[in-house]
Amino acid sequence: MYAVFGLKKVLTFITGLVVLVIIGLMVKESPTNFIEFGKTAWKVASGVVTALIIGGSIPFIYRRVWRFYEFVFKDAYPDLSGEWKGTIDSNYSVHRAIQSAASSPSESLNPLDPVKIDAISLEPFEAKLTIRASLLKINILMEVQGLTDRSDSYSVAATPVVAKNDEPHRLVYIYKSKHFKKAADDESNHTGAAEVQLRRHADGSIQMIGYYWTARNWRRAGNTAGILNFVRVD
Repeated sequence: MYAVFGLKKVLTFITGLVVLVIIGLMVKESPTNFIEFGKTAWKVASGVVTALIIGGSIPFIYRRVWRFYEFVFKDAYPDLSGEWKGTIDSNYSVHRAIQSAASSPSESLNPLDPVKIDAISLEPFEAKLTIRASLLKINILMEVQGLTDRSDSYSVAATPVVAKNDEPHRLVYIYKSKHFKKAADDESNHTGAAEVQLRRHADGSIQMIGYYWTARNWRRAGNTAGILNFVRVD
């Protein structure tokens, strides 16, 4: 989550904190042996940086510090840690309709006809997100109940994008997905990506909504995509 502030600001903050500690040591100890003082200052500075990194990696500490940050700055990027529940509306139903028409001697469906495609409702699937965020990283685990089996996906890269002007905060991530019981014409694993907006409502709840897309069955134009819609419940 350090990317919320930008690497330059984080390094500036750490440098300023270390300088303040060293100045405090100089005022307190009034050193005459600057070699020994330098060694002490280096140890203290290293300890400060280590404590900051370790503290930011411990969920209990990180979540409380970040909540305080959100309390002070009302438009701050929210802490994403916790459980999220919602739905995935997939274009899998469109793929299925096109395949059915292609294999039928009587049915016809032009995939380039927007009227015909709009008439096909997206396929809704219940899903759950578990996000573990810390100062250094964001891990996202998604569980989706499909038509015949459950699939799990985990993030391999995730980046928070801070709002600019009137835009909402966003989250962009890439994930790997695994199907436990795949269909004969499906893939066991595939790569996907998502870009979602983070919307904070008046009651304090946070909604995550946006698009996802995959490289699933790309060679036969079977790529799935759709809409993610989640609300944090814990």
